[in-house]
Amino acid sequence: MTGMIGMTAGAVTKQVLGELPTERLEAEITELAGHLAAAECRWLELVAEFDRRKAYEAWGCISCAYWLSWHCGLDLRSARDKVRVGRALEALPIVRAKFAAGALSYSKVRAITRVATPGTEHDLVMLAEHSTTEQVERIVRTFRRGIEIEEERRGMRERHLNTSVQFFWDDDGSGIVYARLNPEDAAVVRRAWEAARDELVTADGSAEPPAPGPVAARALVVMAESYLASGPAARAERYQVMIHADAEVLTDDTDGRCELDDGPALSPDTARRIACDQPLVAVLLDSLGRPAEVGTKTFDVPERVKRVVRARDRGCRFPGCRQRRFTHVHHVRWRSRGGPHALDNLVELCWHHHWLVHEGGWDLCVEPSGELTAIQPNGERLTFRSVTIDPDDGGIERRNADHGIVVGSGTCEPAWYGDPLDLDLIVGGLMQHWVREHPEPDDPHD
Repeated sequence: MTGMIGMTAGAVTKQVLGELPTERLEAEITELAGHLAAAECRWLELVAEFDRRKAYEAWGCISCAYWLSWHCGLDLRSARDKVRVGRALEALPIVRAKFAAGALSYSKVRAITRVATPGTEHDLVMLAEHSTTEQVERIVRTFRRGIEIEEERRGMRERHLNTSVQFFWDDDGSGIVYARLNPEDAAVVRRAWEAARDELVTADGSAEPPAPGPVAARALVVMAESYLASGPAARAERYQVMIHADAEVLTDDTDGRCELDDGPALSPDTARRIACDQPLVAVLLDSLGRPAEVGTKTFDVPERVKRVVRARDRGCRFPGCRQRRFTHVHHVRWRSRGGPHALDNLVELCWHHHWLVHEGGWDLCVEPSGELTAIQPNGERLTFRSVTIDPDDGGIERRNADHGIVVGSGTCEPAWYGDPLDLDLIVGGLMQHWVREHPEPDDPHD
């Protein structure tokens, strides 16, 4: 029996599964689970490096998770988790080593990386090796709650009572918002921001919030737009975007003066993107910078045309993206280049890809077949690349062996024998490590 279990998993690939002894079936399942864990660790490290290089941008994707969803067939929620875990492994060498050896499953590593620090990872790994995945999840949830309670206690002592909101323009033209709110007020604002963010990110939400970036910033704008859109109709006119620009900026696709009313200068491409789909009052300037003409939303696509475009496209048509919320109607041949409001010149794009084709250097063209092709900033068309990776390399076991990984039928099985979980003892010890890593600041009044 021992000799049969010790055989390599690949030795019986041609044997009929129904003829396998139960002991052999069990051994092969657990051994391959270890191989899969080791291979997934390697895969996540590749994903983290791909994310670090921002290689997904070459495909016009807003994040590595979107690229994984497109190219690897993952749902967005799972893809974000994969990227998060891959990033976390870089700072957790003990977790990574056990994962790479096939001793920890992805499910356990995913849970551990939510709370692990260099000071607690050793204990968390030891617990994971002696616990089921469900027990690890319980430990992590309780530990995280303990951290939240401790941080809340410290925050109550240190919180300042003064509140303020400031808005000012940075030197590069960016708008900067600074706010300090009472806790109850901040909770309301945060709830609204999270709702806007979740709508932007995906319809079913995500267990982990996205990193700060364009999505998080756009969510704040969506909050403002939602309020303005629901305000009294008699006041709607005051909320239209007003831009002061040289006439040729919006009509001839050239550089020139362009700025927000009572605000900073804008890139001409930004002005053209706004004029592409949104209500816009343009104050056109003459050669001396004096107002020569005031437009009345003449650049905006008629609503009836937008409805037809959205009914036809049913979401963003940029290759690989089918986002259906927060989309714009874009002129393939820009309005500033003489593009008409004709249906064959209009496509639906999400806010990210609309920015990409105006300010990001990308372009679009409609093929004779009607298919939309994206053109990268270097002028090359976005096409799929096919790369062959050692088709006769012996499979996952051989690859793991080449990396010095030895996996057996018991490698990934926890050393747990049914003993009860003592959460108080376990989390109490973890909290001691956490407190040592995060000492409270000295009281300046002492």
